[in-house]
Amino acid sequence: MSSKRAGIIALIVLAVLVAGLGAFVLQKQRQTPPPPAEAASVPLHTYAADRRVKLEVYGDSISQGSSRAFAYGDFGKTSWAYYLKGSEFEYGGGYAQGGMTSAQILKDRVAGQAERDALLIELGTNDLRSSASFEDKHSEFMSNVDAIVKKRGYKPAKVVVMAVGPVSWPGPAAVVQWNSATRAAAKNRGYAFIDPWQGLRNEDGSMVSQDDFLDGIHPNESGAKKLSANMFQELKKAGFTPKGA
Repeated sequence: MSSKRAGIIALIVLAVLVAGLGAFVLQKQRQTPPPPAEAASVPLHTYAADRRVKLEVYGDSISQGSSRAFAYGDFGKTSWAYYLKGSEFEYGGGYAQGGMTSAQILKDRVAGQAERDALLIELGTNDLRSSASFEDKHSEFMSNVDAIVKKRGYKPAKVVVMAVGPVSWPGPAAVVQWNSATRAAAKNRGYAFIDPWQGLRNEDGSMVSQDDFLDGIHPNESGAKKLSANMFQELKKAGFTPKGA
């Protein structure tokens, strides 16, 4: 073998070795996982829990007002519930419709247990206006309230019963008697009783001003605003305050 031929063979062998070494290094790099990246220094998102008091509401036309679908939270401006937005309270379900009595709500609109922060009973106006004796209709009203509370699974301390406003019939004296009896009955059961009709109903049960009402019973927009503001204050006085407050 000539020296020239031997030199060529040596170069070929060297090239093969260099190529093999390069392939080995490349394969090793592919198999070796990259070092773990350092944790990003971006802080995690934190969300403050909703602190509003969630109200489950059962009511009549005083709550419904001009609402298109009270049960679904589509409130009208003559409903006190319209002004929940921006307050320390929020709607947590329920039902309200004109003409409703406590018996009708209990029979047709209350099912299952789903406790919220508070159960607000805005009923009584149509119960009061029935033709039964005062004792019978008020006793039935409170029995129906008790049944609603039990059916929904609320503890007494989370139940709020609301006073009725002015009514043209049976008149102011009946309103005073009804609210007095309801206050006493609620206290005996451990329920809260609120009377948010300041500035809308006089102490003798009569209406303060027709300017805040559509008729002898139902608040208009200005009346609903006053009723809602009073209601939120009364609820807080009764101990229903935002969570963590």
